[in-house]
Amino acid sequence: MDSALHILLNRQQEDHWWFAGRRKIFSKVLHNTVKTANNSILDIGCGTGGMIGILKDFGHTIGIEVNPEAAEFARGRGYDSVIVHDAKTLPFADQSFDIVTAFDIIEHIEDDRQFVNEIIRVLKPGGKFFLSTAAFNFLWSVFDERAHHYRRYTRKSLAGMLNRFNDSEVCYYNTLLFPPIAVIRLLQKVIHKKQDPKSELFELRQPPKILNYALKCIFSFEKYITGMRIPFGVSLFAVCSKPGTSIASP
Repeated sequence: MDSALHILLNRQQEDHWWFAGRRKIFSKVLHNTVKTANNSILDIGCGTGGMIGILKDFGHTIGIEVNPEAAEFARGRGYDSVIVHDAKTLPFADQSFDIVTAFDIIEHIEDDRQFVNEIIRVLKPGGKFFLSTAAFNFLWSVFDERAHHYRRYTRKSLAGMLNRFNDSEVCYYNTLLFPPIAVIRLLQKVIHKKQDPKSELFELRQPPKILNYALKCIFSFEKYITGMRIPFGVSLFAVCSKPGTSIASP
């Protein structure tokens, strides 16, 4: 991800409708799934620490982030257990964590299958893996290129990638806003033969206060329908279990 996007992410983490809504959705998913509060947790690609705040309710969290500036920003927010490292080879022993999270990270990884293998390696038996990622290649835009994405997924392709886990639940989310976002993306392809990369920053710029609040409410409402088998969405999430029995089970 280029430096302009990192600067923008740092500024928008708290209030932007997408980040705020995503936190609410995954807070609900985590509370529905994780029944103990003493877990060892790894947050891969933690960025500026936006999701660590909700993970701390479930145990001690270590974050890894490839960008030194983002990691420093996260530590400045009080998340001291953030280290600079890439996700290709995780610097941890086998079976180190009860929970691993990778929120909007796998699309940045060229060898996504090796990435999944590394997660399985560091998870304890019965451990949980929480994943979110971008959906549908027809939604591909210049923003994906600036963010250094390699691909977007369908439910089928992501489920196939996660077939080494037990009880993998893969669902679309950001479904309520899918129609307008899809129309905008498709119109951009039709109207602009060559998109200006700078114009794609609008996707992360915070809208006017009232609009941002409305979008936040719409997106956050999905915490009540997340898990339903809706056949479309701008994004995907998965909850997976490594084979075996977790020592952290209640």
